[in-house]
Amino acid sequence: RSFTSMGFKVQVYIYDLSQGMGRTLGPALIGKPIEGIWHTGIVVYGREYYFGSAGIESCPPAGTLLGNPLDVKDLGETEIPPEVFNDYLKTQSQSRFKGEKYNLFKHNCNNFSHETAQFLTGQGIPQHILDLPNEFLSTPMGQMIAPMIEQMTPSGQNIPFTMGDAVERLGVPEVSSTYEEVVNNHANGHSSTVSSNVKVFPVKSPILLNNPLNIEGMMKKVEELNNEQDEQNRLDENELKLFAGVAKGIVRLSEENFAVVEKGLRWKEENRFPALDLLRHKCLHLGDTESQVVDKIVQYLVENLSTGETNAQLSTAALTNLVAKHGHSKLTKVDEVMERASTLLPSSHKKLEYHLTSLVHNLSIPHGEGGSNLEIHVMLVSTILTSLHSSVQQAESHERLLICLGNALHGGREEVVGLASLMEANNFLQKVEGKVDAGMLSEVKSMLNN
Repeated sequence: RSFTSMGFKVQVYIYDLSQGMGRTLGPALIGKPIEGIWHTGIVVYGREYYFGSAGIESCPPAGTLLGNPLDVKDLGETEIPPEVFNDYLKTQSQSRFKGEKYNLFKHNCNNFSHETAQFLTGQGIPQHILDLPNEFLSTPMGQMIAPMIEQMTPSGQNIPFTMGDAVERLGVPEVSSTYEEVVNNHANGHSSTVSSNVKVFPVKSPILLNNPLNIEGMMKKVEELNNEQDEQNRLDENELKLFAGVAKGIVRLSEENFAVVEKGLRWKEENRFPALDLLRHKCLHLGDTESQVVDKIVQYLVENLSTGETNAQLSTAALTNLVAKHGHSKLTKVDEVMERASTLLPSSHKKLEYHLTSLVHNLSIPHGEGGSNLEIHVMLVSTILTSLHSSVQQAESHERLLICLGNALHGGREEVVGLASLMEANNFLQKVEGKVDAGMLSEVKSMLNN
């Protein structure tokens, strides 16, 4: 087992991205050999965790395209439970180690490994790995070629790893309390095998579309568009201040104040985007908003799924956030939402596809003590296998649909498994093979066919 009576074993896997070429090219580039261009990952609880431009990701140990690590260092043991570590990763993935904050020289995989190791064991990774960027940048040649190297740095889907479970997209895979791990000595070049019964499903972490509002830019646009409206729907000076107050979060979204936002939702279809973006943001913070206001919000969002791709994009984002934060209970028109949403694809707007499949992902997540809703899972399986799976184009979208199917199948309800089999879910699984995480795919196949 990967843990003893004292705690869980923690290791750092060390890879040389240059595959030994640093020692050869170093003298010509910066005047001295470079032992390696280091990439590291922290291995704990049967998973390898690393950071790149896609954010924090995880995979089975040595499961990236880099193969076996050049070296493995034992960092000791941690008594931190997996669920506490999961919370730590979720927080870090939305803040310090969000994908957009990745920087090759200043905030990279090794900084993540160092801080994560300190969190788990109190000690970091070898200092020479952390020192490499400053050592490189301290030379004249290093300063000259650094911009070129940054431009060549792989990003997003092109990063030289498997597309693991990205915490920003999928949340943290649930760690099983028992698993077996067999890892031979990587440092001596021996082969390794890792077998694990770590379970991904059910995925419980929702996707949040929480880009901050540009309130100053929004209000300039609202004032500009407001001048074009008829008298009935034009906002007066006090209403403009209320609209801005709601956007800033200093004015409560009461029924009376929502009437101001409602005017913006009755503008011409091409002018509604500021009010819809406001709802996208407010759906993260509905809190104790009156139920009648929430019902009105849902009504407007569903209506605007059919009023152009920009409005549909913002409406699906708002619905995604509403379900993420408040579960199915706040979304009373799931069947109508899915019926309309499934007609929006295929689309040339990648964000629309992203938001729609994020909504499907969030609908599949169990909420509250009652867990998952059988009726919703049946509907999601039906929608995915009849229309959505043939309409999406991005690998991430296939992965989110796979997660939805896995969540629906988890628990082995006969109605869901039977429907998925009847609708030839295996054809969908065959189609996404090579586009999604292999471990996740294998687990869904097992649930479907057992």
